[in-house]
Amino acid sequence: LWRGSATHIAATCLGGAVRLSALRTTQMWTMPGGDRHYQGFEGYLRRCAFLYAASAAALLVAYPLDVTYTCLAADNASPRSFRGIAHFLRRARQQHGIFSFYRGFPLCLASAVPFVAIATGIHDLLAPLLLKRMGQ
Repeated sequence: LWRGSATHIAATCLGGAVRLSALRTTQMWTMPGGDRHYQGFEGYLRRCAFLYAASAAALLVAYPLDVTYTCLAADNASPRSFRGIAHFLRRARQQHGIFSFYRGFPLCLASAVPFVAIATGIHDLLAPLLLKRMGQ
């Protein structure tokens, strides 16, 4: 495996677990009474809101590990700047503070908005067609 792969795997697993655990909670916040009460554009906006909120929660937890992975994978100088995950985390916090693990986080959150909007829209358009084709 490549350098930093354990960090990448941990971030992926942790992000997925947080996203799945946050989905139901954020859905209850944005769609009180269940999703059948909201139709049309309001339902679409509410679905986008809870999906975005769950994704943002996952990103908040997993983003520092993604930053760590990126820095370890890009560290190909000789000699290497970082000996491993713990060394990078200590050094980055000492040199730049705790917020250094969240550089680029606002951009990541902002880029998730159109992604969620497009993905939810495509799902809403194609799901009925696929369900009809499958006989459901």
